[in-house]
Amino acid sequence: MIEQLGRLLHLDADRTWWLKIGVYVLAAAIVLWAIQKVAAHLRSLRPARINPKLAKYAGDDDPAIRLRRQMALRIKATSSTDQVPGYKTIQAIEALYVDGFRTPAEALEGLKAAAAEKGANTVVNVHHERSSMGRCAASGDAVVAESTGQAYSPPSQPIEIELPPATKKDRGRKPDGPMIR
Repeated sequence: MIEQLGRLLHLDADRTWWLKIGVYVLAAAIVLWAIQKVAAHLRSLRPARINPKLAKYAGDDDPAIRLRRQMALRIKATSSTDQVPGYKTIQAIEALYVDGFRTPAEALEGLKAAAAEKGANTVVNVHHERSSMGRCAASGDAVVAESTGQAYSPPSQPIEIELPPATKKDRGRKPDGPMIR
C-alpha cells in the first residue's frame, strides 16, 4: 500500500522510506489520541479527589453540611423584622450570631440550624453581612412561635386612594415632572 502511494507521488522505490515513517507516526498519534480519550472518560466516571485541607469546601459530601441542612429545615419561618406574619411569638430563646460562611444563603442556613439546635422554630430580626475577607455572617433571634391560622391574603378588589385637592403652588406642574413655565 505504501509502495502504491509512492508511485502515485512519483517517488523512487528507495525514497519511500520517509513515507513509511510518516504513516507510522500518524498511526501512533491516532492510537495515543484514542487512549487519551478513553482514559479521560474513565476518569470522569470516578468521583473527584479533593485535597483533605479543602474538603470542607467540597459541598454535599460533608456530613456536617448535611446535618446543618436537616437542622435548618426545622425552622418554619424567618423574618427581618421582629414578627412573622401569620405567627404569634410564644417565647424568645436566644440571640444568635454565626459567621465564616461562603455565601449569604449558607450563613442563613447556618443561622437556622443554630436556632433549631436551641429548640426554636422561627428566626426573627435576621440580618446578614459580608466581611472584608469575603466571608458571610448572619444574626437573628431564635424564638418559638405558633401559627395564628390567619395567613396574609391580598385584597380581592383594588384599594382606591383619594388624592388631596391641588393647591395654587401645584398648578402648572405635571404630576410626575418638573415645573412648566
